Amino acid sequence: MSPLLAKETGSNVEPVAEGIYAGTAYLLADLGRQRSERFGTEKRQVVIGFELPEVRITGERDGEKFDLPRAVSRRFTLSLHEGGNLRPFLEAWRGRRFTPTELSGFDLRGVLGVPAMIQVIHETKADGKTIAKIANVMPLAKGMQKPKPENEKQYFSFDDCPPGQPVQIPEELPEWIRDAIQASRDFREPATVTPAPATAGAGTGATAPAGPAADAPAEDDNLPF
Repeated sequence: MSPLLAKETGSNVEPVAEGIYAGTAYLLADLGRQRSERFGTEKRQVVIGFELPEVRITGERDGEKFDLPRAVSRRFTLSLHEGGNLRPFLEAWRGRRFTPTELSGFDLRGVLGVPAMIQVIHETKADGKTIAKIANVMPLAKGMQKPKPENEKQYFSFDDCPPGQPVQIPEELPEWIRDAIQASRDFREPATVTPAPATAGAGTGATAPAGPAADAPAEDDNLPF
């Protein structure tokens, strides 16, 4: 049975308070090629979402009561270029730098279900709205109990969509993510969808799924992903 998901769709929901939380990655979504009008560029983006079990949202929907963890997320350019944000974020989370083999193509699906310590800060947007933002991430401390996942894993990738066919967006994804996917060129022009190149990129390239790294040191077998 699918979980009853509460979505933060409105200004009446207070942002998650600033602080450090234990959470679990439950969402990974490909946003496709997003255009920046400010910089005149187009880059493929991805979003990673975490549930925070110690911060709850409760209510009633369709006659059913729910009590679910709040969620926070962060968007990244889909590239492991050293000047991007995704690579240092993942390296801080796993507690080790990527090997050359991993940089040639790292399967992001491995982060789903992995716990982390997450620092949440607030940011005030130009319209005056305050949002919760993931500032930093790190692995759980040794001996720390892993939070128990409550949401089903959510995953979407344009690479799974048949070229030239209408893109089917999973209904369980949060509304703002569905809106972002629909705003991408890959959604508007499905015939142009091509698999991401298996490379760390040069700032604008994407990182495609690949097998586990062959050159990962044996002593790092306890890496979270």
